[in-house]
Amino acid sequence: MKRFKLALLCASLATAALCGMTACDDSTANDGKHNVTFIYNYADSPASLTYSVEDGGKVEKPQDPTREDYRFKGWYTSVVCTEKFAYDFDNPVNENLRLFAGWSLSNATVTFNLNYEGAANSTASVEVGEKVTRPAQDPVREDYHFDGWYADALGTREFDFNSVISDNTVIYAKWTQTVARVTFVHFDDIIVSSKVEVGQTATRPAQDPEREDYRFVNWYVDKACTQVYDFSAPITADIRIYAGWKLLVATVTLDYNYEGAEAGRIKVNVGSAINKPEDPEREGYNFVGWFIDENGVSAYNFATKVENNISLYAKWELKVFTVTFNANYTGAKSTTAEVKYNQTVEEPAELSRSGYDFAGWYKDSECNNAFDFNTPITADTELFAKWISQNASGECEVKFMLNYGENKLHKQMSVKQGRKIIAPEDPERKGYFFAGWYVEATCENMIDFSRNVYAPESVEYVLYAKWLKGYTFEAEYTYLEGKPGQGSSDNCEGTQLIQTVKDITGNGAQMGMSNGAYVGKLYYNGAFIEFNVTSSEEVFDAAMVLRLTPDLYDMIFTDEEWQVEVNGELLRYGSLSLTGAIATTDVDENGNTISGDLYKRPFENYLMTSALHLKKGNNVIKLITHNIRDHSGTFNAETPLIDCMYLYSNSTLSWTNCYPENLDKTQADVNYDITYDYKKKK
Repeated sequence: MKRFKLALLCASLATAALCGMTACDDSTANDGKHNVTFIYNYADSPASLTYSVEDGGKVEKPQDPTREDYRFKGWYTSVVCTEKFAYDFDNPVNENLRLFAGWSLSNATVTFNLNYEGAANSTASVEVGEKVTRPAQDPVREDYHFDGWYADALGTREFDFNSVISDNTVIYAKWTQTVARVTFVHFDDIIVSSKVEVGQTATRPAQDPEREDYRFVNWYVDKACTQVYDFSAPITADIRIYAGWKLLVATVTLDYNYEGAEAGRIKVNVGSAINKPEDPEREGYNFVGWFIDENGVSAYNFATKVENNISLYAKWELKVFTVTFNANYTGAKSTTAEVKYNQTVEEPAELSRSGYDFAGWYKDSECNNAFDFNTPITADTELFAKWISQNASGECEVKFMLNYGENKLHKQMSVKQGRKIIAPEDPERKGYFFAGWYVEATCENMIDFSRNVYAPESVEYVLYAKWLKGYTFEAEYTYLEGKPGQGSSDNCEGTQLIQTVKDITGNGAQMGMSNGAYVGKLYYNGAFIEFNVTSSEEVFDAAMVLRLTPDLYDMIFTDEEWQVEVNGELLRYGSLSLTGAIATTDVDENGNTISGDLYKRPFENYLMTSALHLKKGNNVIKLITHNIRDHSGTFNAETPLIDCMYLYSNSTLSWTNCYPENLDKTQADVNYDITYDYKKKK
């Protein structure tokens, strides 16, 4: 729409000056004066003008405004301008007054709608009160006859080109089909089409179609083949005619019912039963039988005569293996445990034997190969207890090496051979994550100190620390454009989700943000941010640490209520507990009372997993709010504030990020200084 010309605005201002009026806002004037506001009353119109008028005085009528394709009708006291007469400027002004510009169309758009899908419609601009000219050329449509222009899409009222145009108008073309398309549908989308003049009959195909394992029956009107088609009937419109079939040979599909298995197929004459096939095999499972449903509820009866194509589904149950714990000395009794395929066996309580110390479980009776209780059980297994005489006097020097730089010693302890080793406190290394103790410097075989670990019968036992390099991924650099945040009562979206030090009430910079900003207000169900992380290699032992703090309240939530999704799979972290804002009655670490309102807690690091699987190439990691709230109303701040995500890995990581000030996407390797003071999840 065109805006008022500068000359008009100047004239209005000049008029106001001559009348002793001054522009002001729409509030009540002082000293017995009233405000009269002129509102132009259409989208993208110029700003309204407000003047002050003495009580009982008259307001000067401004110059008539202009608007493209519209005629100005006058000034009205209602926004819809429905009064019979416009405002009378001879009336005295006794109160604040708002006057709205009234408009009527001066030019209308007439659309000639060709009235079929994909058609290119045309338009004409007609002065209101004038007639529209009938198009010189009638439109053309393949296989149709043009019947004229109509006032409705159904073609029930012919349009009168002698009538005058009063508003935007649509005129519709009407068509009568002259040539119809007859489509013969054989099966599986195999079709044959031909054209027939309307009123003529379709020709039955000279040869009946053929289909393996079926006999052709007839041509039908409907896909279900319930009504035979009459080839003597005249064609009135496009039609599909369906081939009907009778099954002669049925296919029985054997679905082995697990990922990666290729289905088998058996052909059988309709009305005959099939022989039960040989039982299939699957590693770690016992075959139960064939069922007619995927869930294995209803078993199939192989005496049943097959009348149609059917699918049978294999049912499986995990094999159960026996793990035998052999006490490994004369007269001792063994114990057993039942374990399902590919699951681990629980380590039993330590055995006792007079004059000996128990030194762990081994895979061989000579106790040369220690058993790792993290090993999945895939067959019947026998384990042997190892014993060391209490009369043995040998000491083992256990050394824990840092395994980087000069490979300094972290801790050394003397342990009697065969006695339990107690792991030292985890070492720390700036920018790295400690991933456990290993037997060799190349970190191939981990020592699991969550279970019992015993000193070997040697004078020295050296263990090496494993480290994963750290990468920082800032929440405020994720792609936020168009992402809505809190509910409609105080709505925000996109980069408005980002908060910085200057936005924070309370303790501000004391929140300890890694980069001076964080993302919050993701309160409603489905709200999320995502990190797109590229890994140079596939890894299964990456660690994820999230830097979080609550908004206002204490928070305890599960991995269902606040979800971490990695490549479409939920990360099961159990639950998290976050302490809320500090009350005014709290004291700081020096014993001083904290004054003011609520103080937000500083961000803290939470270890989510140390067994993160990252694919080679792109990985999508989402942090998702999962609750019962939709995007409306007022919310409690019941989701965490997100500062950043730390990933630790031996592969090289990079990510696609968007800087919040311009949302320009860049590809950047990020390797900031990373703190290692993470908290384990509750």
